Amino acid sequence: MLPNTTPPSVLPPALRFYQASSLATELQGERCITLLRHGESALAQLDNTTATRPLGVDQQGSIVRLQGAASSASIAYAAYGHHPLEEDASLLSFTGQKREPVTGYYLLGNGHRAYSPSLMKFLSPDSLSPFGSGGLNAYAYCLNDPINLTDPTGKTPWALTFMRKHVQPKIQVAKKSVDLASKALFPDPTSQESPRLGRAVIRKFASDQVDSTPFTQKLFKVNDNLTSHNDATLTTEHAGIYRDIATQNLSGQISNTSAHLEAARVWVTTEKGAERIVGATFNFMGAIAAGAEDKAGYATGRVLKQNNQAVRKHT
Repeated sequence: MLPNTTPPSVLPPALRFYQASSLATELQGERCITLLRHGESALAQLDNTTATRPLGVDQQGSIVRLQGAASSASIAYAAYGHHPLEEDASLLSFTGQKREPVTGYYLLGNGHRAYSPSLMKFLSPDSLSPFGSGGLNAYAYCLNDPINLTDPTGKTPWALTFMRKHVQPKIQVAKKSVDLASKALFPDPTSQESPRLGRAVIRKFASDQVDSTPFTQKLFKVNDNLTSHNDATLTTEHAGIYRDIATQNLSGQISNTSAHLEAARVWVTTEKGAERIVGATFNFMGAIAAGAEDKAGYATGRVLKQNNQAVRKHT
């Protein structure tokens, strides 16, 4: 990208648009730059005056490489974010923040405080200093640890790298697990969706059955609830395993407790993320409840009757 030789003092004012707290688009005169992101990381820069350019970022979100069709530009930073380029080749710079073209400052927190990478400090005191989380030095950037910390808000530094790698993914899995569990327990009464993937396999198997057990009743109910939410997390392969477990349970080869434990084992060993958590948890809890159900079944003779019926079917 050719440098903009227009003096900053005569450039038209820039309009910036944000998505949540992240810069998304900048308009300046006839030029429009839009950022493509995944989460908080910028992936590419769309410029109406040049071709789309992929961005290379480091673990703190700093733009370290701007790839073009015929050439690429690499950017190196000092520990506190200073770099010698007179003009940034990309819209974002150190820790994924916008550097002001005239002053070279970073207006962190969407303008909350100005940070100077050349001075290695903020230009105004931290409102959370000296006794709060801002620390004793009210002007220090990231508690003087810019390698391990970032301060996108200009208020309190935080371990962005650790959060991205460890905390945030766990939070997302937890949220997805709660959502999936809620859908498994409560159907969508307004849904008219047809079953997808493995859900269709389980529904077809359920429609072919005359008898039922506590295990299959729970299996079919949860499957119907998730189907109403257009869920497609159950693969056809996993549904086939469920069908085999249910068949053994219906024939009396394994108890309801054993069926739940086997289903839980399959979820733990073959799936990941929220699906594994919810599937295994539901079946472990089902196994606990099934212990009492199996005991009652033997006490009333229901299990023996079920086994006799299964023998007649096979003979």
